[in-house]
Amino acid sequence: MNMTEIDNALRQLRLSGMQQTLSTRAMQAQASQEPFLETFAALLQDELERRRSVLLDRRYKRSGLDEKTSLADLDWRFNPKIPRAACFELHTLKFIAQGANALIVGRPGTGKSHVAKALAYQATLQGYDVRYLEADTEFARYALAPSQDRANMLREWVKPDLLIVDDLFLARRITAEAAEVLQAIVHQRYKLRRALVVTSNRVVQDWGKYLGDATMASTILDRLMHRCTMLEFEGKSYRLKEAAARLIIHPETLDTQQLQRVLDYLKTRRHYRRNRVMLLLTHWSMLRVGEVAALRYCDVVDSDGGILAETVLAADADEGR
Repeated sequence: MNMTEIDNALRQLRLSGMQQTLSTRAMQAQASQEPFLETFAALLQDELERRRSVLLDRRYKRSGLDEKTSLADLDWRFNPKIPRAACFELHTLKFIAQGANALIVGRPGTGKSHVAKALAYQATLQGYDVRYLEADTEFARYALAPSQDRANMLREWVKPDLLIVDDLFLARRITAEAAEVLQAIVHQRYKLRRALVVTSNRVVQDWGKYLGDATMASTILDRLMHRCTMLEFEGKSYRLKEAAARLIIHPETLDTQQLQRVLDYLKTRRHYRRNRVMLLLTHWSMLRVGEVAALRYCDVVDSDGGILAETVLAADADEGR
């Protein structure tokens, strides 16, 4: 067989990894006078790597994740109250093989979703079938779906090796349909010993109130907590930290609500009064910190001691320079 015939044969056998690198490996063998087995082994490795890549991409797309998150991306020093050791223990994924669960509860913005997504992505890398769902969005979609679609959705949530239910009770009360499917998910996965990770801003003592049924809450928690690692996230909000950082770069983009969130964050830091004045000055004047620092007394006050209606920045102080 010539190269064209070999290429066609590999294509028919669906060995696209070997087919894509065939000409390169042939030139490599000729240039270095490699034995046949070495060249053939390299072609087989190319095929295996391509198939692994395709499978990984397929698992990631099927998971429902919107980002490839890692625990390495988390700023542990900013929030030392996060249970780091427990997070990394979950990251070993032993709990999936054991059919155990994890419940991550705590204040908003403390990294619960980040950790849950990191576990989900690590599981896809290790060959597990994973599904990630934002509780409010997916449960609302379930409530509006016809009965056959509901059955299919429930099947998809019960089947995978790992299911992530993120931000449960974000909107506090959930519908009766959502409560029923949550109970079904927990019950069926418990019987099948399939791992479940739930994150929530709400303490478990209040779940009965949000479900509208204390007995149902007790049933869900009984199965969820039987084989479970519970992590409590406390401390400062990463979102408020990021909002404060964005303010330095784009002060004009903050709306009233966002500005208040940044002010709330500043209250938790040293030199609150000074930082509050600088923040509001830059926000309302649309000036950057460097531009404010470059202002002179005469740029703001007139000869009679009054405040000027308009300030013109010098060329060397203008951000557009």
